[in-house]
Amino acid sequence: MTRILLFIGDRNCQACVWKNGLLSDRENFPNSEEGRKAFARYLSRLPDPEVSILVDLVEEDYRIETLPPLKGRDRKLLEERKLEQFYRYTPLRNASRQNGQVLFSALTSPGLVVPWIELMTGMGIAVSCVTSVAMLSERLASNLNASHLLLLSIQEGTGLRQSFFLQGNLHFSRLALIHPGEDVAEVIRVESGRVYKYLHTLSLIPEKGALQVFVLCGEGIRKQLEQNLENTASIHHVFFDVAEAARRLGYHGKAEGNDALPLYFQILGSSPENRYGSEGHRRVHALKNLQRRAMAISAAFVFAGLIWGAVDVGIGMKLHLEAGLTAARTDAMLLKYRKMMPAQGSVPQRMKTAVTLVDGLSARFPPPEAVLSQISRALGSMDEIRIDRVVWMTTANPGKIRQPPSEMRAEQGIYAEKALSRVIFVEGEIAPFDGDFRLANEKVDRFVTLLEKQGIEVGKIRMPLDLDPATSFTGKAGDADKKPDFLLRMVEKGKS
Repeated sequence: MTRILLFIGDRNCQACVWKNGLLSDRENFPNSEEGRKAFARYLSRLPDPEVSILVDLVEEDYRIETLPPLKGRDRKLLEERKLEQFYRYTPLRNASRQNGQVLFSALTSPGLVVPWIELMTGMGIAVSCVTSVAMLSERLASNLNASHLLLLSIQEGTGLRQSFFLQGNLHFSRLALIHPGEDVAEVIRVESGRVYKYLHTLSLIPEKGALQVFVLCGEGIRKQLEQNLENTASIHHVFFDVAEAARRLGYHGKAEGNDALPLYFQILGSSPENRYGSEGHRRVHALKNLQRRAMAISAAFVFAGLIWGAVDVGIGMKLHLEAGLTAARTDAMLLKYRKMMPAQGSVPQRMKTAVTLVDGLSARFPPPEAVLSQISRALGSMDEIRIDRVVWMTTANPGKIRQPPSEMRAEQGIYAEKALSRVIFVEGEIAPFDGDFRLANEKVDRFVTLLEKQGIEVGKIRMPLDLDPATSFTGKAGDADKKPDFLLRMVEKGKS
């Protein structure tokens, strides 16, 4: 974007490029149709120009009004009605509040300004603001410690601008034209005298203290002005060099002579403020600002996305490295503990065999819950029977199993057979026992009968008193060392 400052006077206009306190490409144009055509060619040479307009015209009017203490929309509507009442025939008007009052002002000859704005709007060039030298003078007055201040400045191409400020607020302003060849110092003396009389008429010169008159001028006429403008008890003159004032405001260019225009250009360029431009005049500027903001927001989102993407990539790389380190540590620990453990042969093969065996037995020969339940029912009516141990063995040849195994087990390879049986051994004794072994045998026989009634095949392996003729009998009935124990053998057919 190229910042263009356009100065519009009654007869002449001036345009320049402002950048960081420097003015360049300054050109003058007459305030006419030909001047606007030349200005259009000037703009076409510059990339993406944006124009701020500074006006210094005789036809600038001011009115100070005291309004009711309204706020918000009501106050704005009242100000709009007042502007319509005072300045119906110009769109270049403004209302600004100051110390409980409102300053209504307007450029009453819009024909000197509006054609320039319409030219730029038609070219699609943004007009950021429209203001005047009198309005910008408030910026200077705010830096001068004076309750009653008259500020005088000369703009080449227009004339002498005299602005009166009361308590830092613009009260009125007047432009006196300076024609070519006129004595500038004499014009200042005559015109300032007229303003003094006007202020006396309005009782605006303080009774106590003095009216401070600040004159912006060059060194060439300063001595002459000091001779022409006498200080009195009520009026005190202060002369300030234009070049020094511009330097203090941050202007880096060269200010020569009495022309204060570079000083006002610097104020406008550094902090543009719209006073007279309507919404229609600044429509292109508003649209371009909206476009810039949208692009800035889009760029911010893209930048944020890139940042987050970079962060995610960094986190991913870090996690990948940590995973690799963890895997390496795990492998090292496994290797260490494998070396510490004794050799176990082919552990996977053993596990496979065990799992296959258990799965086969579980599927084809579940635990003997049914037999155990039947034994429990038989014991329900036999209080004298005490069971010490129940063991079983799964086998394909139940006839060969005559003695209980040391632990519950299955013969190796039987899970592959089709016909399996389970041999169950029940070992117990008669309690309480009074020494009568024959009675103990009868109780065991009764217990066996109860089991057989439930469909269990029961064999007697050992009885409290063994009456088998082939078995030798030792000891005596009632021998304390002889227990009335017994061992029964049961066979349960499995699933094929």
